[in-house]
Amino acid sequence: MAVIFIVYFSTVLAGVISLAKKSDFIKELVNISKTLLESIELLRHSAEQEIVMKQPVFTFNFFMEIELLKFSFWTFGTIFIGMMLNKVLNLKRIYLMMVMMFLQVIVSSVFFKDTIPLLIIIGILLSIMLYFVPLGSGKYFGFIEYCSFLTDIYSFKHKELTSKKVGKFIARIILPIFPFLVFMKMLIPSMSIYILSITYVAANLLIFLNSNENKVQFNLKKIVIYSLIIIVTISSQKNFDGSVLEIVVSILAIFFSLDRVLAAVKELRYEIEDNSILYLLEKKSEDIDWLLENKQTFEFESDRVPSELFLLKQIIICLHLNEKDQLLKLVNLYNATYEINKRFVLQIKYFFTFTHDESDYEERYEYLKEVFELDKSRIEFFPAVIEYGFLLFLKNENCKMITDLMAENWYALDDESKYILYYAYKQQNENKSAEILKNEISNFDVISEEFNAIFSQNQNS
Repeated sequence: MAVIFIVYFSTVLAGVISLAKKSDFIKELVNISKTLLESIELLRHSAEQEIVMKQPVFTFNFFMEIELLKFSFWTFGTIFIGMMLNKVLNLKRIYLMMVMMFLQVIVSSVFFKDTIPLLIIIGILLSIMLYFVPLGSGKYFGFIEYCSFLTDIYSFKHKELTSKKVGKFIARIILPIFPFLVFMKMLIPSMSIYILSITYVAANLLIFLNSNENKVQFNLKKIVIYSLIIIVTISSQKNFDGSVLEIVVSILAIFFSLDRVLAAVKELRYEIEDNSILYLLEKKSEDIDWLLENKQTFEFESDRVPSELFLLKQIIICLHLNEKDQLLKLVNLYNATYEINKRFVLQIKYFFTFTHDESDYEERYEYLKEVFELDKSRIEFFPAVIEYGFLLFLKNENCKMITDLMAENWYALDDESKYILYYAYKQQNENKSAEILKNEISNFDVISEEFNAIFSQNQNS
C-alpha cells in the first residue's frame, strides 16, 4: 500500500510540474517588464531623440493555468469517485488504493502525455529499489510515517498557515519586482533584463532560505529549492547542444543539489527523532538505553517551569519506563502550567490511575468522559481512545461518540476495536460503513460471539 501511495503521489506531482512548466506566465512577465523598462529608458533620453513609446503586447491566454486547474479538479475527483465506488463495492483498503491509482493514471494520461513513460521509469526505479530494499522491510511505510512525524513537529511549533499569510508572502515577492528592475536598469543600463531577473530571483531565494524560525523550516526550504534546481536543470536539457561545458555544468548542478537534498533529509530525520512527540510515543518504547539517557530529574517546587515540549517528552519517557510517581508529578505540573495538550496528558494519566482488576467500569468511564469533554489536543493517546470506545460499548450509549473518536484512525485499529466501531455504525443505521469495516475484520464471527458474551455479562451484572 505504501508503494502504491508513493507511485500515486509521484504521478500527481509529475503532472503538476509538466503543466506548470509550460505556463507562459514568467515569460510574459519578463516581456512586459522589458517593454516598460525600454519605455523608461526612452523617457530618460527624450531630449536627444524623438520618443516612440512602446506598448506591452499581451499574448497571455491562461490556457495552461486552466489545464492545471482542470487537472487538480479531476485529481480530487478521483478520490471522490473512489470513495463512491468503495461504498457500493465494499472494497478492502488495498483494492481501493489500486482503483484510485488506476483512475489517477487515466486522468494524468489525458492531461500529461508522458504519463506512461513516467510510470515505466518509476517502475524501473522501484524494481532497483526493491532489490536493495525489499517489500516487508518497513522502509517504504517508514517514509510515510516520517512525513506524519514531520507534520507533528510543524504543527507543534507553528501557527496554522492561512490563505491570508500565503497571499501576503506572494505579494512580498511579486510587488517589488518592477521597482527593483527599474532601479537596477537606471543604475547599470548595460545589464540585460535577463540578468536582472535572475539576480532578483536569486536574492529572493537567499532571503527565503535564511528567514527561518528553526531547523525544520530551514531544511524543508533547502529541499524545495534544491529540488527545483534539479527539475529546472533536467528540463533545460531539451535544448541540449552537446557542448562539454554544458554537460559538466549540468552534472555538477544536479550532483551538488542532490547532495544538499539528501543532507537536508538526513538533518530532518535527526530533528524528527529529537523533537517529534509522535515519534517518541510510537518508536522509542523499546529503546531503554535512549530513554534512560534522556530521562531528566528536577525539583518540582522550582519557580522556573520547563517548556511544554520538555514536559511532554519527559511524560512519555516515564510512560515507557513505567515510572508512575514521576509521571504523575509531571502531569500535575503540566496541567498547572499549560492547556493545549491537557487532554493528551490526562489520557496517559488514566493508565497510571486505574487498573482493570481494582477499578470498576463506572469509575473509569466517568474519568474518561471528563477527559474527552476537554478540547482536543494536537495529538491523542490512541490506547485511551480505544479504552473509552470499549467502555461506551459496554454501557451501550453514545455510539456517535464512538464513531467520532475511532473512525478517524480506523485503519490503525485491531480487529476487536474495529468490531466496536462496526457495532456503533450498525446502531446508527450506517450500514454501508459497517459492511466496509466488516470486510476488514478477520474471524468476524468469533469476535462477534466474544463481544456479545462480554456485553451480556456486563448488562446482567
